[in-house]
Amino acid sequence: MAFEVLSSGLLSTIQDEGRHGLMHRGITPSGAMDKYAYRWALHLLGEESGNAIEAMVGLKLKVLADTTVAIAGADLDMRLDGKPVGNWCSFAVKKGQVLHFAKRRGWGASLCSGQGWIYVRGNGR
Repeated sequence: MAFEVLSSGLLSTIQDEGRHGLMHRGITPSGAMDKYAYRWALHLLGEESGNAIEAMVGLKLKVLADTTVAIAGADLDMRLDGKPVGNWCSFAVKKGQVLHFAKRRGWGASLCSGQGWIYVRGNGR
């Protein structure tokens, strides 16, 4: 699945499960901050592994291909084309739609994952 970043928001990143067991080589585990939400987002899509966008307030993404996405984690007033979408669920998105994490209603990050691996194209802003 692919997105174009219209607005990066505050501290939004792309995360995977991390690299565990490599501290002895100086490599930190990294990965998603909210492992529970990360695993739930993948579970909602029926995926065993993959990556997710760890979203913070202000992230705005344009969908570049029809797919299914899952959102789990903090309530960031998620909207699809301006209409509210649920949290801890998956739903279909169509090419050209805009997913926006509008404002924080709680603490933490929200995880947005899609079927397959996520590819992001920035607009240079």
